[in-house]
Amino acid sequence: MERKETNFWKSILISGLGFGVGGVIGNFALYLLIRSELLNWPLDLIPEGQSFVLLLTAIVVIILGVGLTTGIGGAIGGYVLSIIDPIYARRKYIWRTAIATGLTEALLIIPLILFTAILALYNNGLDRDPTGQVLVFGIYGVIFGIIIGLILGFSTVGWRQAWRILLASIAGFGLGGAAVGYGIRTAYYPASLGEPLPNFTILLPILTFVFFGIGGLFIGWVYEWVTH
Repeated sequence: MERKETNFWKSILISGLGFGVGGVIGNFALYLLIRSELLNWPLDLIPEGQSFVLLLTAIVVIILGVGLTTGIGGAIGGYVLSIIDPIYARRKYIWRTAIATGLTEALLIIPLILFTAILALYNNGLDRDPTGQVLVFGIYGVIFGIIIGLILGFSTVGWRQAWRILLASIAGFGLGGAAVGYGIRTAYYPASLGEPLPNFTILLPILTFVFFGIGGLFIGWVYEWVTH
């Protein structure tokens, strides 16, 4: 019994760390891709005056870039899941988790950015009460959890157990999103009072790790339970 409890907590820990580190690496890969200007060359091929085609191409390029780079982080999460469940083929965990993560972020990146911009437009400044930010980013996390949970559950454990992965994913990423919302409010509220803005290059990796780390904790817990 003691060995099983140790394995249980170990699975939760390595899954949280794996998904958290993977999320940070995926975002860093996206940053490097943007800095490399590789995303610009398809846009340079569009003739002048084709504004609609240019916009559509830019959207497709962004989606593909986000999906490919964040999928790298998802592959790390898949690797730690293969440690929890060594019976299932490791390569399948890696590429299926990579697809689930990359596809989820690619689908959500533009809609969530636009929705956040609209909210910011109609809510000038940050309230003293962090409930609004916690609720909004918590909802973002739930939506993220629904999509990645469905893809990951059905592609790895089958339809009989997929609902467990889905519920764990919703709970984990929902809480992770709420934590991110609270972190953003805590970091940027002093700036609304005239204090200097926090360093975004430091804040973003921390919030990314928190979001994916909390989601990974729940996913690791349910995979340990389902597979054993």
